[in-house]
Amino acid sequence: MKKVHFTENYLLNPHHPVTVFVIGAGGTGSQVITNLARMSMALRALGHPGLHVTVFDPDTVSTANIGRQLFSETELGLNKNGPGHTYQPFLRL
Repeated sequence: MKKVHFTENYLLNPHHPVTVFVIGAGGTGSQVITNLARMSMALRALGHPGLHVTVFDPDTVSTANIGRQLFSETELGLNKNGPGHTYQPFLRL
């Protein structure tokens, strides 16, 4: 049996970034966000528009988050998905 693969042209030559929603910017979410940033940079280097990531997390950064998650002491009290964080420019917060 012959295998035939078909891929829509818009997937091979995208004009818009891939949209990703991340729910939670805690321990796992902060790691996912970091790796999505790396993935977006690699895609852009290959001519792809990259990723468009939106983060949802109503929690604020506390001392318990420092060390376990990708936050620093300067971010204490800030919302985990709010302005003031040093996320990559591919993120929409």
